[in-house]
Amino acid sequence: MKGNSEMKKLSVVFLAVVIAMALAGCGGEKLPESCMLYYDYAGISVVADDSSDAELAEKAYDGVPETMGVHISGKADVDLITGQFQEGTTIEELTDGKASSENKAGAVVWNGEAYNAFKITADNCNIPNVFTGEGGILLLDIKGDCTAGGGGDIPCFGGFDTVVITGDGTLDFKDCSGLEAGAGNLPLPSVIVSGADVRCADGISVKNNSEDVPAVLVLDGQLNSGSVYAIDDSADVCVAGGSFTTEYIDGAGNLVFRDGVSVIDMIMEREQAPAITVSGGQAYFNEALPKATAVEAGAGSITAPGLSGMDTVNTYNQAEATDSEKSGTGYIYTDFNSEWTKGITCDKLCTADVDNEYFFKGCMKLNSSKADKIEPWGGLWLNAKGKSSTNLLCGTGLLITGNGSIDADELSLFGWGNVHKPVFAVRDDAAVSCGSFTMDSEAGEEGRFIIDENAAFSCRGNLWMKNAAVMIRGGNAEFAADFAVETGRVEISGGTVVLNTLYLADGDLEISGGKVIVAQNIDVPKGNVTVTGGEVIIPGGEDGFNVSEGKLTVKGGSIHE
Repeated sequence: MKGNSEMKKLSVVFLAVVIAMALAGCGGEKLPESCMLYYDYAGISVVADDSSDAELAEKAYDGVPETMGVHISGKADVDLITGQFQEGTTIEELTDGKASSENKAGAVVWNGEAYNAFKITADNCNIPNVFTGEGGILLLDIKGDCTAGGGGDIPCFGGFDTVVITGDGTLDFKDCSGLEAGAGNLPLPSVIVSGADVRCADGISVKNNSEDVPAVLVLDGQLNSGSVYAIDDSADVCVAGGSFTTEYIDGAGNLVFRDGVSVIDMIMEREQAPAITVSGGQAYFNEALPKATAVEAGAGSITAPGLSGMDTVNTYNQAEATDSEKSGTGYIYTDFNSEWTKGITCDKLCTADVDNEYFFKGCMKLNSSKADKIEPWGGLWLNAKGKSSTNLLCGTGLLITGNGSIDADELSLFGWGNVHKPVFAVRDDAAVSCGSFTMDSEAGEEGRFIIDENAAFSCRGNLWMKNAAVMIRGGNAEFAADFAVETGRVEISGGTVVLNTLYLADGDLEISGGKVIVAQNIDVPKGNVTVTGGEVIIPGGEDGFNVSEGKLTVKGGSIHE
């Protein structure tokens, strides 16, 4: 999940540090043996650099197949020229020079040994659907916004043992039936994501090339897939960094969460129940795990419905296993409804986080759109462009991004079901306006109201919250009528905030920056008011604060009429 609107990429750690960490879990406690599967994958690099001194593996030369072809939509397959005296076409010809290819010696390092690979370097172009019947390694170095595909209903990159996707760009699989890898000839994972942001709506079909390696390995970057399907009885998945999202896994063997963030809607039931190892990171499941699923958690966290009722869940050290039905979850599920998404673009293969505590999967893109109501079953991430409007906007959580605006006559958030802590967050250059605003939680836990730098929010009518943390960090926020928070806290650290009145019935107010303009007064009867920075303009100066049971403390900034 990236930056403000996407999950942030995790930085690579030196292998020596990883080895040292392998002896300890959270708080320096040793992890049990049951939590050590694929443990040393965190922080490794599989793409060899110029300084690599790894020796060639015994099967290194099997990394480049002798014959390859290309699937092209609407046309017959063509041979790919990879060496001298061959006929056919080249990657360069198929991409008008925007991509290049080479048979690269020692390009991929695994288990301390180097393997040759067929490498394609692509920059803002479509990567042809290369295939082989001989196995080998396909190394994709992605720059800019790239796509991969061709052949329509044919999977992409079929026949390779391993597909490694690296670089700092995005790769979106289109005009194909997803990604397929795992020929079983080389002892490497079938799909490795290391740095790039990968989107595969039609899913990934894989098998374990070897018993001791996963079929899918995410080191950093993002892997957003519609599904993960095990070609054989089961396939292992290891998330060692970055982020991984999928709607379902069909044929899960070992699921290992070593680092990063994973959001999985469900695991399909097969005869063999999956085994889940949590040794770091955060793993969220929207639906209950198959009944016989074994969970071993030594560090990190796993959240799923019904965990507390499973006798196959073991936790050690500081690891957390949370039953989302009882304790809530940070994964705010979005179920797009055709009634209110008609004519509006929905992208299900993207993720975003709020303060690394709330996670959204799927984005609804508004472009000067009008809707009677936007009423998701769960939460919603809206990316606004142009001027959009609706009569009703609600949900368990709302994240608004982009550079456009949206106006709602009524805006309401209510935490229920698995979401005990509602969240409303506006960031980027997005602007939100509403006639009225309410926020509460069935579970009574603290929700969040967040206005980030450069964002804007305005409410024409009354705004009411209960059990809420209001955090205005920048931008502009305007409250034209009564602003009432029954229980919670208000923190203003930046931006310009215009208030008619503020009533904080039970909680503290902290002002550390920004400019606060008050038309009438601020009433904090049972809490404290602390001003450490910024400028507060209020009738009567300090007398404009009604603090009956608490205390007004001014350590910086200014308060004046």
